[in-house]
Amino acid sequence: MLRIALVDDENDALMRTRALLKDWRTEDAQIDAFSSGGALLSAMDSGGAFDIYLLDVIMPEMDGIALGHAVRSRDEDGSIIFLTTSPDFALNGYDVWALQYLIKPVDAPRLHDTLDRAAALQNRRKDGHPVHTKNGDIFLCFDDILYAEKYGRLVRYFCRDAVIDSTTLVGAFSAAAKPMLDSGRFYLCGKTLAVNLAVIEMVDKDGVVFSNGTRLALARTPCRNLRLAWMRYYLKGGGRT
Repeated sequence: MLRIALVDDENDALMRTRALLKDWRTEDAQIDAFSSGGALLSAMDSGGAFDIYLLDVIMPEMDGIALGHAVRSRDEDGSIIFLTTSPDFALNGYDVWALQYLIKPVDAPRLHDTLDRAAALQNRRKDGHPVHTKNGDIFLCFDDILYAEKYGRLVRYFCRDAVIDSTTLVGAFSAAAKPMLDSGRFYLCGKTLAVNLAVIEMVDKDGVVFSNGTRLALARTPCRNLRLAWMRYYLKGGGRT
């Protein structure tokens, strides 16, 4: 379930936006409304982060931009959407990686479209699986994994910015890779290699190049099979992240 925080010091605007949110999703979204930034921060400190933050910009005591910075100090991943009657602060929204800046009164289709993008982003960030390592369990997002392969008696995960080794592999590699394969994004090359189709930039006769520039060399037959799987993935609506 998505957790959505709405902050506006004007009660009428707060209720109107909340009604638009309820029109967007009624079953799988929890909406918490706050009349001040301080109330939201208190809720975060006691109950954790939200998935989406809709913040009014022009408010007394703590304006929305300052609130956005305070939110970011507690949550690096939530989607921030600014709502305001003035476009003067739009550039400041980039400092907190805001997803969108909407002018009030908010247009329902545009708000719902922005919320769709925010929800898709949050769902992708949550899409992954835990990996047992010698330093404890960590959660790897599928978007961050380029490929994974059996390496000796463990699974080695090649990610965008790191290489992660699992603890000793028990059973077949395909069993360890099952969460990745079940997601529909990964292709099993042979028996010991799973490649993320969603982050491929190019497949040539010598191997694959990923979106961050990493190259993985492959033999001719695995290359041909991977290229076909990649093409099928795109034809079914997949896309590079």
